[in-house]
Amino acid sequence: DALGGVINIITRGASYQRGNYTGGNFIQYLSSADDGTYSRGSVEGWVGKQGVFTGGSYLDNDDLDRGGGLGPQPGTEYSQYAADIKYNYIISDDDMLTVLFQHFEQEDVPRSDRFAPFVQQNNPHAKPRPTYFDPQQRDLLYLRMHGNGYNAFYDSYAQTVSWQRNKEGNQELSGTQLTVGEFDVNTFGYTLTLTKDLEQFGIVSYGGDYYYDD
Repeated sequence: DALGGVINIITRGASYQRGNYTGGNFIQYLSSADDGTYSRGSVEGWVGKQGVFTGGSYLDNDDLDRGGGLGPQPGTEYSQYAADIKYNYIISDDDMLTVLFQHFEQEDVPRSDRFAPFVQQNNPHAKPRPTYFDPQQRDLLYLRMHGNGYNAFYDSYAQTVSWQRNKEGNQELSGTQLTVGEFDVNTFGYTLTLTKDLEQFGIVSYGGDYYYDD
């Protein structure tokens, strides 16, 4: 149902093709423009019919240096952290169960265009309205059954039950008035996708989905 297209992201997971194994990865970034740091670590492994991939990350940025001797840009510092885990279990030669959970959260995120230097540069008579978003949060949990069928109706299938949460809080200061707001959206969904190879007529993919926002 996307008007301009779809970005399909396949998240990483443990690989059963590698047999029994364990492994890990660590990434560290440093940035001089905002004295920022980003760290990400993950571990993965497969034993028998079960595999796990899990990791976490943390980012912390200070105000961005505008360059040209102008100094830092107020209202551009923020921090974030995230964690994720994906569990796979082989039920049979043709069926696999996948369970995934992700958590992502940003804290004290300023709306930079409402801080004094930016506002007064564009309109000297305008008053700044310092605004922060805290938290900006997303959670995703899904359970998926997928595999092969090789019957008259489909060759492969995937069905997913999911829950997603989007939460955002904000604080806006205008003079002596502080405005506080928050929204919290829970989305429940189910999707089913079936594919069938029709040989010289190509491959047909069909299914359906249902989502409910609260």
